[in-house]
Amino acid sequence: MRKYWAGIRKDKIAKPVLCELAARVLAGNSNVDEQLTAVFRLAARRSPSDAELAALREFHSGELEAF
Repeated sequence: MRKYWAGIRKDKIAKPVLCELAARVLAGNSNVDEQLTAVFRLAARRSPSDAELAALREFHSGELEAF
């Protein structure tokens, strides 16, 4: 999963958009699974499968530990 996220552009355009998306999702809910589902739905316009949600949980957990 980390390989996928490494490809996201980190320039002046992408950062504000990603920050706004994160703020929107965090403001709407405190449940991690619901936050991950909301982000996925905004990006893919569909609900994540169980496998996709598990991969997002794994990524989130790793990032949280690194933080």
